[in-house]
Amino acid sequence: MAILKQMGAGPHHEWAVRGTEISIGNVTVDAAAHQGEGDTIIDVYVRPDGSYALMGPGAFAANITIRGRRERKEPGMNDKGHPTTARVPEPLDADAVEITIWPKP
Repeated sequence: MAILKQMGAGPHHEWAVRGTEISIGNVTVDAAAHQGEGDTIIDVYVRPDGSYALMGPGAFAANITIRGRRERKEPGMNDKGHPTTARVPEPLDADAVEITIWPKP
């Protein structure tokens, strides 16, 4: 399960986690699709009209931090019979996602 931090007293924006998808209001972010070599931070904003978006202007509704991809090394052989090592990416670890939810303005 993702790590959840709620800032301030609230009330907070609605959120949900389903697999690797994180929903804040009507915005859904696929954390696995955004995972890269290093940490990735995705900001979700609430606009003055109450809609949610991945770009401002607006107040923060949430910050989603996705930790960098982990890899494992697998030994193998190349076509000439020489030993090789392949780097195989691990699936997204749910514990590697942190969601910070901000109070509603």
